[in-house]
Amino acid sequence: MTTRKCLVVGLGGVTNGGKSTTARKLSQVLPNTKLICADDYYQEDNWPGHVHLENYCGFINYDSLTAVDNQRLTEVVKAEIISFTQQGLTNSVRSEVDGIGQNEDREDFIPNSVNDRMDALTSPNKHTSRSCQSANGNSVSGPVKGSSMPASLHVEVSSANARGRAKHCDVHVILIEGILIFNYEPLNALFDRRYFFTLTADECCRRRDQRVDYNPPCPISYFDDVVWPSYIKHKAYLENNGVKLKYINGAESENEVFNTIYKDICIFLKAESSDFS
Repeated sequence: MTTRKCLVVGLGGVTNGGKSTTARKLSQVLPNTKLICADDYYQEDNWPGHVHLENYCGFINYDSLTAVDNQRLTEVVKAEIISFTQQGLTNSVRSEVDGIGQNEDREDFIPNSVNDRMDALTSPNKHTSRSCQSANGNSVSGPVKGSSMPASLHVEVSSANARGRAKHCDVHVILIEGILIFNYEPLNALFDRRYFFTLTADECCRRRDQRVDYNPPCPISYFDDVVWPSYIKHKAYLENNGVKLKYINGAESENEVFNTIYKDICIFLKAESSDFS
C-alpha cells in the first residue's frame, strides 16, 4: 500500500481579506480535503492568559497570538497529517489539470517529504481534539464533533485560470485558515503552501465596519489602535524571518482570488498524480 501524501495549505494574513470564503470554496472542489478554521480555537473569554486592553476597559485583544489556543490547533493539524499519511486510501480521486502552470517554478511546488513532516510530529498530544463543521458539504475538520475520513470527491471545475477533471491522485489536502496561523512557529513548520492575504488599511476598515457579527462588538478605534497595528507587526515578523509567503491581494474579486490559489494547488496535485499514474 502506498503511503498517503498530504498537502498542508495555509490561508493567513489580514482580517476580512477573504480567507474564510476562499477556504470554503477550495474545500468544495479539491479532492480529499479537510478544512480547519483557527477561529474555532479562540480561548474562552474567562481564560486567564488573555491580553486585556487597559485603554478599552479591559477588552480582550482578540488580535494577539495568545487569543487562540495555538497549541491545541497545532496538535489537531498534526493528528490529521498522521491520519492521512499512515492510512491507505479507501477511495481514490483522480485529478488532472490541463494547460496550466507550465511556466511555474516547479521547485516551489514540491512539498515537504513525509519523513520530514513526521519529524515535526513528535510532541505529545496535550489536548483532546474536537471537530468543527464548515459550510461545505464535503469533508471538513476542525474542533467540535468527531471527524471522519473524507470521501472521494469527483468534481468538474471551469474558470478563467483553472479547469479540472477527475483523475487518480493519492493526495489529501488540509486547509487551515486564520489571521496569525503563520506566526505560531510549531504550526508554521507544518505548511507546504502559505497564502498571505493583504488589503489596504482603508479597504480593511471599510469591510470590517460592514460586519455585524462580531461578538462582543469591537470598541470604537479598536481597528486603528489594535487590529491594523497587529497586522503590520505580525506581517513584518514573517518577512523579517524569511517565511516563504505567496501574497494574495484580497481586493481582487472572489473568483480571481480563488482561481489563483486553486491553480497553484492543482499544479502540485498534477505533479503528485504523475507519480502514481
